[in-house]
Amino acid sequence: MLEQAIIFIDNVSLKRSITGKIIDILLRTDLEIVGMKMFVPNEEMIKDFCNIIKSKISASYIRHSYIDKRILAIVMQGENAVDKVKNITGRERTKMKRDYWHGTTIRGIYFGGSRKINPFFKVYENVVQIAQNRHEASRLIKLLWGKYQESSISLRHLRGYEKNENEERTFIMLKPDAVQYKLIGKIIDDLSRSGLYIVGAKVAKPTVEQVRHHYSHLKNKGMDIFRRVVNNIYKKGESKVIQLVYQGPKGEVMRVIREIIGSTDPREAAIGTIRRSYGKDLDSNVIHASSSLDDTERELALWDTQNELLEPIITYQLEKPEVRTNIPKNK
Repeated sequence: MLEQAIIFIDNVSLKRSITGKIIDILLRTDLEIVGMKMFVPNEEMIKDFCNIIKSKISASYIRHSYIDKRILAIVMQGENAVDKVKNITGRERTKMKRDYWHGTTIRGIYFGGSRKINPFFKVYENVVQIAQNRHEASRLIKLLWGKYQESSISLRHLRGYEKNENEERTFIMLKPDAVQYKLIGKIIDDLSRSGLYIVGAKVAKPTVEQVRHHYSHLKNKGMDIFRRVVNNIYKKGESKVIQLVYQGPKGEVMRVIREIIGSTDPREAAIGTIRRSYGKDLDSNVIHASSSLDDTERELALWDTQNELLEPIITYQLEKPEVRTNIPKNK
């Protein structure tokens, strides 16, 4: 059965720079990423989340650790998606469940331990929080892409993490080849070496007009090059991309990011850079990054639209809760 599962990578995991590693493990399944969003929950959102979350351990952690913090939500789709995500994520870890600790799941590898809230109460940092069943996943996705759509509708705005005079941003796009060959986690992991932090994330299906506009400067190098690059991104409307916004100290963001991704032509890029490691040629170099602050603003204005691959209304119906009826026993 085709399903969507939702995963929340919390602020502690983001700070530990294990976001890419977590995504890489999730992509070991046959599921595809169809939604991605960075958001900062307020008190009202936390209450709504905890009313949906079945797990008391997760609800307790969310209540004490999510408010006013960056959270990355990821939606994955495929056959029996919820069970597959649960299996690769691993069980919640507590003192009473040591038998479930092992190094083949996300929580088994990256468990963050426990943190005392007061002398009598502690929460367990289980790296990610997930929906426990199909009904719960549907309600959480509808909540985030529905009721709280406006809370993170823009790649350019993340509540509480607005750019100040000492910071700058760059726009990054993981191209269709990176998505198709499941390089998303590996590339984000490489980008984590920059020391910058993510303030925007989205999965999108580019329109041909957007791609042509984005690469219009290549017309000066010849229409053949321009058409090849456009076709590589657009791919007859079947392609999808991951769009990210990174933020950090002024004067450092552009330089650091471009050093990590390498030269435009992978064959000329330095060993160890993203393009040299994962790219093929000038047309298929897996990643785009803004080359200047002006380009960042221009590209964000172009791509920051509502063409998300994940629609606000989820593609399957909510499961109806099982209704138990009292059947008289035979006398």
